This record gives sequence, C-alpha cells and structure tokens, in this order.
Amino acid sequence: MLSSLQGPWGDYLPRIPDLVTTKGGRSWIIDPTIIWEGNDLGDRSLKANHTKSQKYDCLRNLVAAQTNTVCEGGYGLVLGVRGTLPSVTEDVLRRFFLDTKEFKNKLVEWTLRMSTRIMRAFAGFGRHDQVPDLPGDDQMIFENDESLLVDNPPDMSEQNLS
Repeated sequence: MLSSLQGPWGDYLPRIPDLVTTKGGRSWIIDPTIIWEGNDLGDRSLKANHTKSQKYDCLRNLVAAQTNTVCEGGYGLVLGVRGTLPSVTEDVLRRFFLDTKEFKNKLVEWTLRMSTRIMRAFAGFGRHDQVPDLPGDDQMIFENDESLLVDNPPDMSEQNLS
C-alpha cells in the first residue's frame, strides 16, 4: 500500500518512506540511512536522524489516513557503513522493542553486505542487478521477514514510549 507510487503518494515524491509501522492505533515512519563513521559519529548520526524526521514530517497526515492511525512522526534508522550502530539507533530500536542482540546483528550484517554491494557496483558494474551475489545473500533479511520480531512485545502505551 505505502510503497505504491500511485494515488496520494505521487504528490510526495521523492518522500516515500522505506517503512511505516503501526501498533495500537498509532503509526511511525522509519527510514534507514547509512552514514560514514568518523570522529563525529555521534553528532552526524543525531543530525541524520533529525534530517529524516523533518523530511517525512509532511507525510504524517497521509500516513495517518492511509493506516487509519495517529502518526507520531518519523525516525531515521542510522547505520554506519562499516557496521556501527550509533546510540541514536539504539534508542530507536529500544523504542520499538527491536533491541535484541540477534536483530542488531542482522542489521549490522545487512548494512555491511549492502555497503559491499554498493561499492562493488561503483567499481565497475553499470546496474545494481548486475552485481553478483555475495556468499550468504540468500540468508539475508528481506521484506516481510518477521522472524526476528518479538512474539509478544509490551504494550506500546504512552508511558512505554516516553
């Protein structure tokens, strides 16, 4: 529904979020971003998270209407290109009860694999789909893979999210 370019989303291009999550009548916009690690990783990751939040603020009403929820805003899921999970990302993962060691390890693995694929693509391949698979690509997390999500997350009430 939300990844479609037809209908109301066409008015918001290029602001189509990667992920919209809902629970208990509320929704959130989450958009991963990969940044280069450096001495200022903390400041850069906070800025990247803030930039993503601002970028998708204009979609709050549309997401609310499309999902029949109250949209509480957007978050950047900031990942370091070399597999670092900045503290702002730890906070986002905790907020959504995804801060398990297994889930964080999969995020780091995914980031490293995708960074490698992108670097290989720029090193001589013209199109992304021409980049040969890396060993283990068939075991990566893909869309609709809920195997790492907790079975019974706590109620995401106001007091839990504050």
